[in-house]
Amino acid sequence: MMDLYALGILWSIGSPIEDRYPYFMLRHHERYFLDVVHKALNVSTSVFEGKSRTGPQYKLKLFNFDLSKLTQYGWQPRISEQRSYPIIPEHVDFIRAYFELHSS
Repeated sequence: MMDLYALGILWSIGSPIEDRYPYFMLRHHERYFLDVVHKALNVSTSVFEGKSRTGPQYKLKLFNFDLSKLTQYGWQPRISEQRSYPIIPEHVDFIRAYFELHSS
């Protein structure tokens, strides 16, 4: 079972990038969320700082990311016409992450 707070972050801001070297990308203006995923997944890639038109933006590229880790919960890409809620046994941590990322 994946850490449900990290799952909420992946669900909220994660996107598969179909490039020359495919990877799963997370980006946000607060590094904290990327550090949580980095630690939960125990990946070797690092969080790095980039720029966006609104200011600094942190990025985490997950190479060789097994997308089936997300699809087993019902994940669809962020730009899908419909996105289902994940099939999980407990909801508090997932919802907390999702709201922290999408509320103001």
